[in-house]
This record gives sequence, structure tokens and C-alpha cells, in this order.
Amino acid sequence: MTAVGCRSAYQMSSESSPEMVRPEFQIKTRVYIGAPPDFIYKEEPVARSGKHTAEALWDAFRLFSRVCVAGRSPETLDQAMEQARKMRSEYLVYPVIIRWEEHRTEWTFIRDRLELRLEVYRVATGRVVYSTEVQARGGMMSDGEDTPEMLLTDPCEKFVRSVYHEVVQPSAFP
Repeated sequence: MTAVGCRSAYQMSSESSPEMVRPEFQIKTRVYIGAPPDFIYKEEPVARSGKHTAEALWDAFRLFSRVCVAGRSPETLDQAMEQARKMRSEYLVYPVIIRWEEHRTEWTFIRDRLELRLEVYRVATGRVVYSTEVQARGGMMSDGEDTPEMLLTDPCEKFVRSVYHEVVQPSAFP
């Protein structure tokens, strides 16, 4: 699925195997969102990239879930799983930052890029049940204000919309 606007482009691709079926979350599904470590770009950590990623996912999940919590500091997958168990979450969403590039697009004409792998684990079993990759690319017509964290919102919201099961209540009214 690709959505293109005048400023940015977003892509989402799913990886699945016969045992990997996209979970269908409900409004009461308890979700823990892990905070990944900061991305390393050219041997330097990109400050707060992990925190921005967890916050963007948390903002997207809040639109659908009554019970979602995000890690506050960088954590490994094992630490995130432990926290999810302590909070009695049903699922753990653990983002892996694959690419986080910020460029001075207005001068270099190189677009900002962002790529994440979002892994969904069932906390009870500790196994991954779904995995997908999302990508975003900044626009060429940048005013210098674009950053990779600004690119997080749309792909995170699209991911969350893809895993929530919409429950329609029958009504006597048309």
C-alpha cells in the first residue's frame, strides 16, 4: 500500500508465513509498546529516535485502545517483554528502527528517510505473531522544518488501523 502526497510518501509491506496471521485487536486489548534503542547513523546515535518512535506508536494506539502503555526509556526486546508481562498486556509491539536519515533537503536534495519493522508479540507465548515494515520518505519541497520524527505519524497510524478489528453494532435505525 502506498500513499503519496506533495510532501511525503509512505509505504507499508507485510511479512507473513502460514503461522503468522495479522492479529485483530479490540478496544479492550491490552498493548505494551516497547521503546527501541536510538538508531546509530554514521557511528553516532540519533538522539531520542527510539523515544520518538515509541511515542508515535502510542499516539496512534490511543485512537483505538483504552489500555496501551509505551516504554519510557530504551529497552531491549527481553526488557520490553518483561514489562509487558508485569502490566498484564496481551500483546507487545516492538519497533525496530532500520533507517533514520535526516538530511538538509533544501540544500542537498536528498530526502529524509525512515524505515521501521514493527513486530507484534503475543505476551503469553513470547512469540512473534505478526511483522510488517513501514517506510516514509520526506518531500523534495522541504522548508527545512521536516525531520524523520515528523514522518512517523502517518505510517504508525496506518499500521494501527490495520490491526484493529472494527466492531459494528447492529442498529434498528438505517
